[in-house]
Amino acid sequence: MSMLFDCEYAEDGIPARFCSTMEQKHVDPRIRELMKSPVGRYLIEHPFVALTLMVFTVMATVPIGLFLGFALVTFAATTVSVVFIEVFLLALGGATLLCALGSLAIAAVGISSLLTSCYLAVSCIYKLFYRERLPEMRKRWLKAKHD
Repeated sequence: MSMLFDCEYAEDGIPARFCSTMEQKHVDPRIRELMKSPVGRYLIEHPFVALTLMVFTVMATVPIGLFLGFALVTFAATTVSVVFIEVFLLALGGATLLCALGSLAIAAVGISSLLTSCYLAVSCIYKLFYRERLPEMRKRWLKAKHD
């Protein structure tokens, strides 16, 4: 399984706790089935696409809910009013929804880029901080293992 952090090389501390948390997420059979599907494998291999998809989905729920409520109210008004008014209002609502979802897609890409750049910056700082301390930490771990 290709992940952002390789659990085989986690020794102790935060990386090991992170791996145990990630392994617990795959206990649910529905999640395991999704991760084995072609879509799940693609999203594992492309975390930026997965993050963008998640941010877009979360941000799109409000406009879609508002549009569905608007369509329901418009459909109820159709029983009382004329069909042509409904068609006009639904077309207007559809165009508004298209504009809202287009701008949300652009915002989702921007937010995903920001989150990805923050992740890359933090991971680089983490690697730079522990690069000098890693041999010392490894010696201590090996000494403790042999004792």
